[in-house]
Amino acid sequence: MALKGEAAEAFFRGQVDAFDKARVRLQALDPELSYLDDDGLLAKVKGAQRILTLDDPTREIPQLASLLSPVEVRVGELRELHKAEAVQAWQDAERDLTSLAHTQGLPQGELTPLLASFGSLQAEIAAAASIDAAIARKARVGVVRSQVADRVVARINELARQHAQVGVTNGSAVAPAKPARQLKTVRPASLLPNRILETPEDVAHYLNELEVALLHELESGHKLRLE
Repeated sequence: MALKGEAAEAFFRGQVDAFDKARVRLQALDPELSYLDDDGLLAKVKGAQRILTLDDPTREIPQLASLLSPVEVRVGELRELHKAEAVQAWQDAERDLTSLAHTQGLPQGELTPLLASFGSLQAEIAAAASIDAAIARKARVGVVRSQVADRVVARINELARQHAQVGVTNGSAVAPAKPARQLKTVRPASLLPNRILETPEDVAHYLNELEVALLHELESGHKLRLE
């Protein structure tokens, strides 16, 4: 039975609305498609793109929602995965900086304002609306971590100098405090990548090289945490 009058107008208006929404959804997905490695989902994207280029897509417009929905679900999962990695990086950084401060005797009252810039990062990660944004937030965690670590170490050393100066002023023999070592996370595989060990001699040679690499890091003023 053919549609007439208002029913026909409502039907075609609905088709146009579905078509326009699918175009907007596809545009939103476009920057995320490079992260998809599922051929089936990429085929659905191509199917939706084909429909949107048809001269008369009326018959196939109802397929658009079912083509795009699973793609959007997977993109959302990947976005949340990268956000979770950014949150983990944030938590690791805060833990390491707190450990560095406490190990070197920096009072919590001195540490709290130095960590203030970390507070906004958590909100920025939560607000990431795309995979690219989530990855960028994770990279920002590394930058801020380095900046805050420098400030923490500088404050520790400043307090140590003040303490030593007070000792000299009071006539007491106060030994100058050693400069604080910045905590650095080290993965042995990153120091000596692409190694294949087949014999006991290979293992011994690898361990000797690893020892040299770790000693070099210590001599550079770092305190090491191995992963």
